[in-house]
Amino acid sequence: MLLWVSQKKIEYLQDLDKAVSVLKSGTSADTWRNWIYQFESIGEYRRQIYSHIYSLMQACEDGNREVIQALKEVISYRHPSQIYQAFLEGLLPFLVAWFLFNRKKPLKPGVIGGVWALSYGVMRVVGEQFRMPDAHLGFQALGLTRGQWLSVFMLICIAGYFFLVFKTQKTKIDGKSTL
Repeated sequence: MLLWVSQKKIEYLQDLDKAVSVLKSGTSADTWRNWIYQFESIGEYRRQIYSHIYSLMQACEDGNREVIQALKEVISYRHPSQIYQAFLEGLLPFLVAWFLFNRKKPLKPGVIGGVWALSYGVMRVVGEQFRMPDAHLGFQALGLTRGQWLSVFMLICIAGYFFLVFKTQKTKIDGKSTL
């Protein structure tokens, strides 16, 4: 893609700044869909449980560990991490990019896209705090998950990106949207 835009003399950093507002909207919608569809499997559990509800309730009250363990996934409380992700990784980076794009003072090309990626990476690290790590991976060094380590690597790459943007770019773009 970079080769194509350089051959066509397209200002890809300016276009990236304009596109960041829509880049995440599709995956945010997918995150909401995943959260909604998780309840279909709960409905199946519910149908199975209703037929034996009284005996199961009595077994839980009596402290039957086997029954409690079997029902743990259904009765345990957990964070709605998909909703957290939709807000943290979708809405907040979008609002940051939108605010920067609509400010009066122009920014260098690529800054808005970089700030969007930076805020997305930070929000991924925060959002991963509310998710269970993959069972086969678990927590890794420093108590971070694999997703958090990948996000830290992404943040390091973004720091390099900012270095290149500020080192090489000299022109500024206006903050007006052409989308």
